Amino acid sequence: MYYILFPKKKSEKIIISLKMMATRMKTYCSLFKKSCMVNKKIGLVTIFCLVICSFAAAQIKQEGIPGLRSGRLANGLSYYMKHLDDKPAGIQLSLIVKVGNDQEKKGQSEFAHIIEHLGFTAAKDPVNGITESLYKKLDINIGQINGHTKNEYTEYRILLKNGQEEKLGVLMNYIHNMIWNLNIDNTNLDVERKAVINEANSGNFGLPLLPLSMEREITGWGTPIPSDYLEHMQRFTLKEVTEFYRLWYRTDKMALMVIGDIPDMDEVENKIKSNFNKLLFDREVMGDSLNKRAYLNRLPQFIKKDIAQPVNQRPDPTVKLNLYYRMNPSEIKITGSSLTDRYIRELFVRLLNERYQQQLKHYNKFYFIRSQFLDPPYALRLNISINEQFGQGVIEDLLSVVAQVRNYGFLPEEFNKVQKETLASANKDTTKISFWRNKFLSNYMEKEALEIDHIKLIQEFSENLTFQEFNEMIQEFLKSEPDDISLAAVEGNSALQTSEDQVRNWIQEINTKEVTPYNYPVTPQYLISPKRLEHLNGKGMTKLKTLIPRAEKYRLDNGLVMLLKPQKDSSKRGAIKFHGFSNSSKLQLEEDEYAGHFLSQVLKNSGLGELDKFQLERFLNDINFRGNVDVYTNLQEVGINGKTSKKDLEIALQLVYSYFNSPNFSMQSFQDWKKRKELEPQSYVERYDEFMSEIRKVLPDDNFLPEGDQKLRNIETIELEQVKRIHKKLFGNPGDFTFLFSGDFDSEDILQLLNKYLGNLLAFDSNKRSKDVPYMNQNTSNPSSYKYDFYSDRIEDAVMVRIAYATPTDAIAMDWRAKIKLEFLRRITSQLMMDKLRFKSDEGGIYQVSVGTDYVEAPKRLEIFTQYDCLAEDADRLIRQTKDIVRNLGHMITPEIFERYRKSMLTSNGNNTTGKILDYLYDYQNQRNEWVTNKERRKYIENLDIDDLRESIHLFLNDKQVPYEFKMLPKA
Repeated sequence: MYYILFPKKKSEKIIISLKMMATRMKTYCSLFKKSCMVNKKIGLVTIFCLVICSFAAAQIKQEGIPGLRSGRLANGLSYYMKHLDDKPAGIQLSLIVKVGNDQEKKGQSEFAHIIEHLGFTAAKDPVNGITESLYKKLDINIGQINGHTKNEYTEYRILLKNGQEEKLGVLMNYIHNMIWNLNIDNTNLDVERKAVINEANSGNFGLPLLPLSMEREITGWGTPIPSDYLEHMQRFTLKEVTEFYRLWYRTDKMALMVIGDIPDMDEVENKIKSNFNKLLFDREVMGDSLNKRAYLNRLPQFIKKDIAQPVNQRPDPTVKLNLYYRMNPSEIKITGSSLTDRYIRELFVRLLNERYQQQLKHYNKFYFIRSQFLDPPYALRLNISINEQFGQGVIEDLLSVVAQVRNYGFLPEEFNKVQKETLASANKDTTKISFWRNKFLSNYMEKEALEIDHIKLIQEFSENLTFQEFNEMIQEFLKSEPDDISLAAVEGNSALQTSEDQVRNWIQEINTKEVTPYNYPVTPQYLISPKRLEHLNGKGMTKLKTLIPRAEKYRLDNGLVMLLKPQKDSSKRGAIKFHGFSNSSKLQLEEDEYAGHFLSQVLKNSGLGELDKFQLERFLNDINFRGNVDVYTNLQEVGINGKTSKKDLEIALQLVYSYFNSPNFSMQSFQDWKKRKELEPQSYVERYDEFMSEIRKVLPDDNFLPEGDQKLRNIETIELEQVKRIHKKLFGNPGDFTFLFSGDFDSEDILQLLNKYLGNLLAFDSNKRSKDVPYMNQNTSNPSSYKYDFYSDRIEDAVMVRIAYATPTDAIAMDWRAKIKLEFLRRITSQLMMDKLRFKSDEGGIYQVSVGTDYVEAPKRLEIFTQYDCLAEDADRLIRQTKDIVRNLGHMITPEIFERYRKSMLTSNGNNTTGKILDYLYDYQNQRNEWVTNKERRKYIENLDIDDLRESIHLFLNDKQVPYEFKMLPKA
């Protein structure tokens, strides 16, 4: 007999008796009876574990895994190595440190995160005595370097690509310095303070992250996010961060992983044993281990918090409600194996979320719910986001699903469907780096045996698991009432007036109501009726000439043009991509501009044929359609992008046919779309849209539609009949469209199918429109000023900065050669900006820099821009530094940097893929460019030299050009 004390309510304890344990054992024995017959070894071991100790994990010994080595050094550092015969994948080296957000105490918020940053930027080179950028030491790009701070660990991950294997020793030396020679001082700490602030969007956490902070308060795992986040980030001292680092960055809390095409396993292992074997700190002081289990002994909690409403912003009606159903310790161990326990929980969460998704698949339901277990699984959490009137009705609608499952369980059809999807989604590819990284992490963090073939174990377990047995197991998850509740909203929301007693009384009342069984949703049998398909006969077509090698071009009877270029892409056998487009939207829509801009969104929210969007989704899921067809509309063109397979090509074409001929517009779906647009959060994207709207008043672009508040005001004026009219105008003349196809196909095999659907696109609007449309905005005069400050209510502490160099291109040949040089230059400039403004800066101020090019069609202009967020105090300094970098760019491009990025350009212009060929077809057909093979592009890149890039700098970034300085500042 054993007892588990668990506070369900105040002063109440539950005793798990032997009788309950006997019932459970009967269920487990029944579950594994078949497993014993099929596989006696697995079955007997599992039953033995269950009988001896319900907390013991199954250990299935197998022969050693080829190419795998692991060990633990005398100083406690663990290491894992796995050789993979996959040279193109390269080699990945990871350092795992058992410290994350959960280990932070009051006053230490973001300490784990900021030390993760410092690991990359403050590693001192013992030879040179200086800090160098990691990318320069290893001759790699910044995209190959990643750091992540999780709840229970921090990971430093660096990927050496194919051809960089000789740098593995250099990389291991650098990781060595990250562990033993991290030089944290006030200078680099202050730089990374600003970087972390900018990464966190300048402290503008907002409502979405408030429940996370409240969860830390509920569980006691980590420390809540300070309400004075910016002040906190400036307040903590070097001593405090250093002490946190010394407490947690110990070799006995670290693991090193080397995975990939390792040239010499013996040499690498010997280097690990010889170079990583000393203690990190010569003392015994270490951080206190976090007892997460203590959360189970807390009294039930109810936490309610608000967040300030930004001045002059539209009210946010969202209510964030989290419900926590704690687990008894005995319920955490279900089957006796941690692997199968995790599978049961994953299956349960997927099924419950799928049930919730089906409940929410109705128009004009404006709330969202997702279930998830905490890690470790001491509670089931329901994350609820409500965008309508908060009250008992909404909670009843949501919790009725839990009651339904508790009373009736899951149905066999949904159980079988989700179990199949769960097994299919498992990472089974043992040739991939990600598989072994995850396996090593599970061994290090959760002590899962490396020898266990967990895929095989789970497959055999699932084959013998019936939905009745599963429904018995999950009853322990489905308590009638949550233990802990958190409620968050913007100040002034009436939901904040709700008391704990009121919420708990609602839940108790809901539990007394009768619950009806779940009806599995009916799945439509077809998108286009069989009767309609009978009448879709192939039409006539005319073969046209084309200069593209191994391509075929046709004009159908309805005027639509098709251009087909088969391309064998060994990485995606059977893949087909297509792009249909028309320039017919290049016209002055006048009052219909916004209706045309949002037409694609309304279309996708409406459904097709006789199916609404939810029925369409069920139909596609039921037939296992793995493709994607996406319609788009903007002021420049309208079109449809698609990717599919030979097997699914006909369904993809049926979707295209229906988008043209039979969109299922309805007032219900239209009102749902408008309401959802109104409820969209005022995010960084919206602030960026507002910023660009102001910039386009200075640097006009006739294909740009103003965003921000103006967009929202115009959405309110759009009517459904207006949308229908615009659809007929833009999609009503098939002769306006060209469809491009690339992929693994023979043209003769698919021509008849293409003709069947594309040849039957109906003409609703027979007015032929010219594709050469006059500019709407002829104002191309130079502005009177080059410095512009804009002010926004959406900016709180961050400043958005964009430095743009604009060059008219009417008389400049912007062909493929010019664009290759500009992309080459963009990549180099991006790296130099990151290097100078962040990695080698004594003052810092940014987290990320974006360097880009905008090719403006009307009026013709090239814009090369640098953009970033920063604090107001750093903006002017960073702008000066940005312009200095551009001014000296020609001298900063050394032969070493040039050759590094030549390799990058050659890699991205390597083998032809289906997607690349489609892009080339689009440039050729839409922009009348010459057809250029990949071989020609590579040869051109190979023959470039530094002077060619300096020529582009002289043309587009010369001293005579005064850059435009744009800033978006907080409104006073």
